[in-house]
Amino acid sequence: MDTESIKKLRTKYVVFARILVCKSNKTYFAQVVENKILLLSYQPSIGSLRNIKQPYIRQTVLHKRILLIYRVKSRKKEIEILLFWNTAQSTSKFKV
Repeated sequence: MDTESIKKLRTKYVVFARILVCKSNKTYFAQVVENKILLLSYQPSIGSLRNIKQPYIRQTVLHKRILLIYRVKSRKKEIEILLFWNTAQSTSKFKV
């Protein structure tokens, strides 16, 4: 095998490995979200308040730097997911 063939083969394996890692991360994230929603369905007030003026909007930590912002609709007994927020971003952009 010549060096060019080895480089192409190596590139294919690296790309394939990256795809596997991305899929496993997506699966992990989806599982974390699903678990948190299940927990919120039992106790929607578990998250902390975002703002005293809007007590129905709450936030909870999904993973190290990711917040789940949600709205509790107590009359309809619903939880509405508003957004996922990466806490590394500037808080000046953060408006709910």
